[in-house]
Amino acid sequence: MYGFVTLHTGRSNFTLRPAIPRTRVIWHKIFSAGSPAALNNILQTFRLLAVNGILYATGGTLLVATFTAVNSISAFSEAVTVGVPSAASAMMGVYYGEKDNDSIRILLQEEARNGIGAWLVFSVIIVGTANLIAAAYGLKGVAFRPIMICFAIGMLPGLWSGIMTTFYNVSGNAIFADVLIALRVYVFAVASLYFCKITNLYIWLFLPLSEFLAVLAWYVGSAILHKRRQNTTPYFLLDNQLAKSGRVINFSLGGDETEICDACEKIGDFCQENGMPPKTYMKISLSLEELLVLIAQMNKETSIYFDIRVFALSGTVGIRIRYNGIFFDPISSVHREEEAFMGFRMIEKLVEQVVYVQTFGVNTLLILIE
Repeated sequence: MYGFVTLHTGRSNFTLRPAIPRTRVIWHKIFSAGSPAALNNILQTFRLLAVNGILYATGGTLLVATFTAVNSISAFSEAVTVGVPSAASAMMGVYYGEKDNDSIRILLQEEARNGIGAWLVFSVIIVGTANLIAAAYGLKGVAFRPIMICFAIGMLPGLWSGIMTTFYNVSGNAIFADVLIALRVYVFAVASLYFCKITNLYIWLFLPLSEFLAVLAWYVGSAILHKRRQNTTPYFLLDNQLAKSGRVINFSLGGDETEICDACEKIGDFCQENGMPPKTYMKISLSLEELLVLIAQMNKETSIYFDIRVFALSGTVGIRIRYNGIFFDPISSVHREEEAFMGFRMIEKLVEQVVYVQTFGVNTLLILIE
């Protein structure tokens, strides 16, 4: 509730208003976006019933009671396996919309790095306090530490599965994410447990075994989809047409006016090379220069920086400008009549779409030009 209130107060791009989708396309997108989470919740219930049934048939009520304790620890572990990828999903969506594959890879690396750190801490805690956990659940005579070791080992591949299913959902591969979730949450968990039962293996080995099978399924499935889909990257299935065409430039600069002038000239040259009429790209270049200088002047006490990405795709030129500093929305109606913003008003008349958002304290301006 605190997060919900925070997102909808103050200077926020999030707004709450009643809206009823009237097209099938929008309904399809809503269901696609929500299907992985819904499927996970449903299959967790079926998994609990199936696993409890097999455990009861194997060792009676003691195994079922032990799995209750394990399942409770599993709920806490989602702070790592679900929390890490969920925290990055919003920014991942921004990068995917910009077709910024390099930033997506960096963010995935950061998720893995932070996730491994959190996994190590969580694993030390649950293995170190295994006896206390067992006592809290009244599991007398149960060797709980080996169970927690198996659980901790399985968390690492589980973390990667969580990162990838969240990423696939954000990047338009919701069906593949659903398949991976179904295999991981239900199919492999039940199959691994049954395998350990019939082969007389240590029954709790099913915890890491099911997670490793899920990672194997991701590896094989992504390889198959990569072969079937042209112009995609291996494993992550990202569209790499833009990168292959070379019709994209990325660069960063500070608030120095000379740097800004050079950057806007570079943007103008890029627009010219991709077929934009001379009058249009010259106006855009000059207007952007005025805007960036204005932003820099408004942040004199801040070490301002701009991260700029320009790309040409399917007849559209996109300019994404990301900058730090104070909250500043140049397309706001507040600045509509100000003389300093006349240059930017000129851009609005030339472009197809202008969008401003502030995410995690960073301002982002996206300009799309046909």
